[in-house]
Amino acid sequence: MAGALGSVPAPFVPPRGPQAEVGVTLSWVPTLGIGLCSSCWEFLGWRGSLPFPCTPPKQAVPGDSHTKFPHRRGWAGALCTRLVLTGQHWWGWAGALCARLVLTGQHWCGVSPDGRQERVMFDKITSRIQKLCYGLNADFVDPAQITMKVIQGLYSGVTTVELDTLAAETAATLTTKHPDYAILAARIAVSNLHKETKKVFSDVMEDLYTYINPHNGKHSPMISKETLDIVLANKDRLNSAIIYDRDFSYNYFGFKTLERSYLLKINSKVAERPQHMLMRVSVGIHKADIDAAIETYNLLSERWFTHASPTLFNAGTNRPQLSSCFLLCMKDDSIEGIYDTLKQCALISKSAGGIGLAVSCIRATGSYIAGTNGNSNGLVPMLRVYNNTARYVDQGGNKRPGAFAIYLEPWHLDIFEFLDLKKNTGKEEQRARDLFFALWIPDLFMKRVETNQDWSLMCPNECPGLDDVWGEEFEKLYESYERQGRVRRVVKAQQLWYAIIESQTETGTPYMLYKDSCNRKSNQQNLGTIKCSNLCTEIVEYTSKEEVAVCNLASIALNMYVTPEHTYDFRKLAEVTKVIVRNLNKIIDINYYPVPEAERSNRRHRPIGIGVQGLADAFILMRFPFESAEAQRLNQHIFETIYYGALEASCELAREHGPYDTYEGSPVSKGILQYDMWNVTPSDLWDWKALKEKIAKYGVRNSLLISPMPTASTAQILGNNESIEPYTSNIYTRRVLSGEFQVVNPHLLKDLTERGLWNEEMKNQIIAHNGSIQNIPEIPDDLKQLYKTVWEISQKTILKMAADRGAFIDQSQSLNIHIAEPNYGKLTSMHFYGWKQVWAGLHPPGRAASSWGRAASPWGRAASPWGRAASPWGRAISSRGRATSSWGRATSSWGRAASSWGRAISSWGRATSSWGRAASPGASPGAGLLPPGAGLLPPGAGLHPPGAGLLPPGASPGAGGPSPLGITWGSGSFPPGASPGAGGLFPKTRAGAGTGGLFPANGAQ
Repeated sequence: MAGALGSVPAPFVPPRGPQAEVGVTLSWVPTLGIGLCSSCWEFLGWRGSLPFPCTPPKQAVPGDSHTKFPHRRGWAGALCTRLVLTGQHWWGWAGALCARLVLTGQHWCGVSPDGRQERVMFDKITSRIQKLCYGLNADFVDPAQITMKVIQGLYSGVTTVELDTLAAETAATLTTKHPDYAILAARIAVSNLHKETKKVFSDVMEDLYTYINPHNGKHSPMISKETLDIVLANKDRLNSAIIYDRDFSYNYFGFKTLERSYLLKINSKVAERPQHMLMRVSVGIHKADIDAAIETYNLLSERWFTHASPTLFNAGTNRPQLSSCFLLCMKDDSIEGIYDTLKQCALISKSAGGIGLAVSCIRATGSYIAGTNGNSNGLVPMLRVYNNTARYVDQGGNKRPGAFAIYLEPWHLDIFEFLDLKKNTGKEEQRARDLFFALWIPDLFMKRVETNQDWSLMCPNECPGLDDVWGEEFEKLYESYERQGRVRRVVKAQQLWYAIIESQTETGTPYMLYKDSCNRKSNQQNLGTIKCSNLCTEIVEYTSKEEVAVCNLASIALNMYVTPEHTYDFRKLAEVTKVIVRNLNKIIDINYYPVPEAERSNRRHRPIGIGVQGLADAFILMRFPFESAEAQRLNQHIFETIYYGALEASCELAREHGPYDTYEGSPVSKGILQYDMWNVTPSDLWDWKALKEKIAKYGVRNSLLISPMPTASTAQILGNNESIEPYTSNIYTRRVLSGEFQVVNPHLLKDLTERGLWNEEMKNQIIAHNGSIQNIPEIPDDLKQLYKTVWEISQKTILKMAADRGAFIDQSQSLNIHIAEPNYGKLTSMHFYGWKQVWAGLHPPGRAASSWGRAASPWGRAASPWGRAASPWGRAISSRGRATSSWGRATSSWGRAASSWGRAISSWGRATSSWGRAASPGASPGAGLLPPGAGLLPPGAGLHPPGAGLLPPGASPGAGGPSPLGITWGSGSFPPGASPGAGGLFPKTRAGAGTGGLFPANGAQ
């Protein structure tokens, strides 16, 4: 046959068989004298006579449908119904291969997972995909469309695993057609994983334990012997409790996140299924308490909540480091202290912990070193060492990059050099760009910035103790050093302020937290002075030379508690919260601590952090627009419920095990709960009086309970919007290893589909409007209200909602404010006004600073209520690895792709750039953002966008000095016509519809 037909390249020889399959891509093969398609060549070589004519006639040109030419049945009985000729066929003895034909009747050869060759048939692929389409919208999900795309990527010897991967990726690319494609993509990928992994949980755990490292031949168990023993002793119950169908509930991007970083691997091949991981986590937490383990497994697999990433990574392993956040201060201002602390940071980062480090005690540049009779090089060289450690020691072996946030108080002599460390220009030896930087600011600094007084810079070695006191004690000590002449340098407070703003403009850091506020309202205030926050700034805990503060986290999926009747199940929310409290307390007890100081702190104070995700999803499911009164009420009730459930569970644990060791002297021990510090009366949703009586009798097991964190990774796993944030866009890009995929807000897509409005044109309109639907006339007004993006939601409402829930948050909350076209004056004014109004004493008599208290608490990410912990303003949420921009559009840090500030050139001058049309001199004040005396921001809520200086250079608050733009200033730090505390913060703006308001109408109201 080969002699008769000539030499046929092996990859193009079709397998024997009578049934031609549809849609396979193949090439023409050379035959004796004429070129025949391989389907017809099969009939000739194996089946008998050739049906004539089967080769493309000479008049055929690329793109012709083959059906317009005669084509009869062959012996196989397979009638070719459609051939699309994609390239001119060569005739002749040495016939070269034609470019490509899409054939509707030909099978191809693939390799199964066990190495067997199998026919790859169009119908077989389609049938497999069809089986995974249960419950999906058949009007939009077309398995054949996926198959047609899959077959274009076939080659001889392709594995069935590769086929499934290609099918999943193909389905994922169709997500913008309908969100069910994302579910289908995940189902294909999960089904593929199920083919490649063992089903029985106990068998998988045995494989993980008995693993032999191929590089050294040593036994290298991936789970602990204790975990394996518990699993084997209870394997029947545990194996039968697992419901593998729940794996199919993940969307594609959530599953790929699990597959890449969370599921345990053997020799780089995934060994766990998602349900195996969840059961491993549950057993790892609860040990031999199988009932509790199964309860936790069911709640996790049904997606009611999720533990934090380190818990999912490490539970049940030999080193179960399950904590997310670590806060440290320098052990000592010495070589030993610096490098001991560096070792602590390395060990913590190795174990997947994020780090906040206070360095205010380190002596400044030029300070005397008694031991060597030399002078110190200051902070910068030391921080470069920490920078390289963060680069080298990532979180658990390339799972997440190491991340250190360095906190410094602004009286330190090296503050200006500190502010330059992350800048993009300058000498490399003066930069540490892989660190994150934050300021721990006392109120005294803000007072002096306000009045442009002198600010004294000092060395902690010459002026000791400043970082150990706060409030009035700090001010007395600081001023005493000034009187004693221990000052090393004096600058104008605004000069330093401008340097801070300049650094934020360029780098997005430093974060700004307010030291006095963070300490004033902490339930750990009886322990000592709190010196820093964590990387994401939602944790505010006491740390010292002897203690490394730790926090164990979990987040609740708020969208899950919306019932089919569009009511909210608060009772279920409280029940799940109580389970989380019990889980996190067990984690404290069984946790692997990378350093002994962390264990000491965690066991003594037992802080935990319960957060949320999917608040925006919950509002949408309840059909509450984000700005509606119903949404604001639900927001408050949700956090009241979580705080109540957490306190109740903590009290029950205290009744059983006793209160935490340092309970006495804390505000809670005195009957003061978080909402008391805010002077807020809770609703009648829960019986707070009875709970207070129980707490008075038994105490609580945990010093801290609630801290809404960013939830970037876990929210993607569960398919929810992050944390407490609104949607930033209704269409965005997801990046995974296999590429980038456009994703449409699934709720919006579902609503548009149900109303018959979704099509390719609608998708393109949403893309053209940068993810907004407000200016698309075909979309009804009710959907426009429901699907406003964060750029279209009143930022005043977002702030108010943060304040509402802040009364029930005893740590901090992670919050972003978005302004599409920010400018220098706008952002500065918000920042300064927010601090000043609350600092000035707008609290009820006898409750100084209790209405807002700690910066971090009401506005969350204390470092920056306006930004993102990893990047408060400038970067596109860059350190969190998100593709979306924090401020403007996805490609722009601030608003317009081509402009770093949108319309930012103007500080105060242009009528449209400062506050809508609000800031020009002489504008009359409107009704105001808040009633007289109502504080906008907590004293600790930093508002520091990059470039948001207090005043433009040359403008002197209180002095009426001119700005570079020639604008004359009135008294204080506001333009003429703005009457803070009386008629509101700023003059009328378009956003306020003539009534005044905080934000302009252009993009952020």
